[in-house]
Amino acid sequence: MEAAHLHSTIRHWLSAVRLSADARLPPERELAKKFSVSRAELRKVLAVLEAEGQIQRHVGRGTFVVRPPEDPRPDSEDIAARTSPLAAMQARRVVEPELARLAALNATSAQFIRDAQALFAMRRARPGRPMRNWTGSFTT
Repeated sequence: MEAAHLHSTIRHWLSAVRLSADARLPPERELAKKFSVSRAELRKVLAVLEAEGQIQRHVGRGTFVVRPPEDPRPDSEDIAARTSPLAAMQARRVVEPELARLAALNATSAQFIRDAQALFAMRRARPGRPMRNWTGSFTT
């Protein structure tokens, strides 16, 4: 069996059997027999899975499923609670010009025409009429 195919087969098997974190995998001899490969081929794939952080191997103790790390990304409410309005504006001053540049470089002709039409409609608007009627039509 090709190494890449064996790797995906074992990864699929790991997710399908739904072993709990810190669960011990069957011995190499059993796994090699299960997947119809040599122990040398199996060890190569186990080394890759260990490098990916999916398993841990301990000589004399066996191979264990690794507990997936908790998602370290904060949610938007957490970010908002820790960010001052000044910090938010400073970040926008750094990020938004680059985003506008990228949008302009990657825009299609149809998007430029649609934006020009929205600008024209905004210029014709009567004073006091909300601009939000047109700002949503701009290409992002």
